[in-house]
Amino acid sequence: MYRKFYLTLTLISALVVLAFALLAAYREATPEWKTYRSEYRKLFIEKAEAAGKEAVLPDMDIQQIYLPELQRVDRCTNCHAGVDNPLMADAEIPYRQHSGDYLQNHPVERFGCTVCHQGQGRATNKKEAHGEGRDTHWDYPIIPLKYIQSSCAVCHDLDMLERSGADKVAEGARLFRQKGCKGCHKLNGVGGVLGKYLDGVGSQPIAYFPMKYIKGEKTVYSWLRQHFEDPRSIVPGSLMKVNLTAGEADLLTTYMLSLRSEEMPARYRRIRHAGAEETPDGESLYRMYCIACHTTGKKSVYDSIFKRTIPAIMDPAFLRTANDLFLKRVIKEGRTGTPMTAWKAGGAGLTDEEINRIISYITRDRPASAGQAARGIITAKRITGDIPLQPADALWRRAQEFTVPLMLVGQAPDPMDRLVRVRALYNDRDIAFLVEWEDETRDVSLGVNTFRDGVALQFPVQNTVEPSFRMGQGKGRDSRGMVNIWFWKADVQESLDRGGRKAGLSPVENLTATGFGTLKLKEDASVPVYGRGQWLNGRWRVVFRRAFSGHEGDAVFTAGVLTPVSFAVWDGAEENVDGKKAVSAWYYIVPGR
Repeated sequence: MYRKFYLTLTLISALVVLAFALLAAYREATPEWKTYRSEYRKLFIEKAEAAGKEAVLPDMDIQQIYLPELQRVDRCTNCHAGVDNPLMADAEIPYRQHSGDYLQNHPVERFGCTVCHQGQGRATNKKEAHGEGRDTHWDYPIIPLKYIQSSCAVCHDLDMLERSGADKVAEGARLFRQKGCKGCHKLNGVGGVLGKYLDGVGSQPIAYFPMKYIKGEKTVYSWLRQHFEDPRSIVPGSLMKVNLTAGEADLLTTYMLSLRSEEMPARYRRIRHAGAEETPDGESLYRMYCIACHTTGKKSVYDSIFKRTIPAIMDPAFLRTANDLFLKRVIKEGRTGTPMTAWKAGGAGLTDEEINRIISYITRDRPASAGQAARGIITAKRITGDIPLQPADALWRRAQEFTVPLMLVGQAPDPMDRLVRVRALYNDRDIAFLVEWEDETRDVSLGVNTFRDGVALQFPVQNTVEPSFRMGQGKGRDSRGMVNIWFWKADVQESLDRGGRKAGLSPVENLTATGFGTLKLKEDASVPVYGRGQWLNGRWRVVFRRAFSGHEGDAVFTAGVLTPVSFAVWDGAEENVDGKKAVSAWYYIVPGR
């Protein structure tokens, strides 16, 4: 019984094997490419006879183009047999002659097909040759015709292509610059670091792109296009900011596909219009690197993606107090705890000259009232004797006076008439500042409906970084965002002057902060800040003095080295309290001679 079963099973298995062998033999004898060549041969004879021309019958053997310099073998012409035959101008695909006059300068025998169209050149059936469908396991399927110009940029410069009919890839490159894509993405060593580097993105295999949320055919081309339309639908949590039309998304996709890592051999490249590269002006640089986040720069905008307010860096009130040195340091070094990257040569890759051009563009409408403050440096005068705490002491006149404009916070409109005048002295032991500002009323009490005058100096705890001048940043997570604040209060000064407080106490609080809502007294008060304020004839004059050497969490001062400082003034008559005040951006104290 068992013997009969196994004999039957063996017979069936042999028949199955024989069937597969016959099928394989049949497919080998009648491959798909032979069918196409046979159909082309019949069509070619018909076309030649209709044109009254002698038909030189095409070879029926397998065709292939070997391109040793490109390390490619293309067999596309087995199916696309009429690609260079003028008689096939009106034939159906795949027998039709290649469109346009491209083959005049790109002969098939020298360039093949896949160098422009991608696909799998060695394949001899349509599915595998086109590389379509994930079951083909081919990273570079045939490029949709609407993106085909991406291949032109592999050998030709964009300037030439714009003049020669391949305007889509050139327009995509222009959009890439104007939409500010390089503000987040680095390309050729220059650009932001929030997004992925784009060098060679057009050559990345399909596995590089997460296809989970792609609709329709899961190709790199579809991924790029849909990602431009709605980044967060393709990569949840993406920070990419886009506002593109459908046409712009296609143009940018074309340009992305042109960014390939392989370099064509020299004799394939044709660079016709690449003369001396133009130096971008400040506006062009701003559009390339800044506009995606700061838009026009005229208004502060809450960004729902970054979940923070993007400052109005070209608002006149901001420009009045934002000096050139502050802008340059922020652009070069970035801003800790924010999306603002460091744009210096060792970071995002801009040169000092390019940064200067951006600053010139940003500050082109700076109000004239900014005056000498635009330079941003306050020099402290070195003396040999004691530094007086009395604001009226004649010794203060030995220090140069600097004017620092302020901008209003939490108040609109801003008349842009607020400023402080600053002098600084230091010796071997102490450093001190005299701050003066106009105030018609002397407000020295704090109550439910009364508000005091006040002034504060703010310094970053670490000079190597510049946190936000609005009370730092980080909320305790990063000490690099911490600031040290010296806060003089008119009501405390009044109480001391009237004997209401213990003699010897300072009217200045020594504080730290790492953002709004984090202000607190320094835990280590071993290096106190002394002060003295005086109101006379509509003007406050306040002195701050501290030991030149501080302690952990204190501002750091070093002879000949810049220390950032910003200023804030509270006007009691204007009901200023807490965040409602007038402030400056960072200026820079340098202890000099």
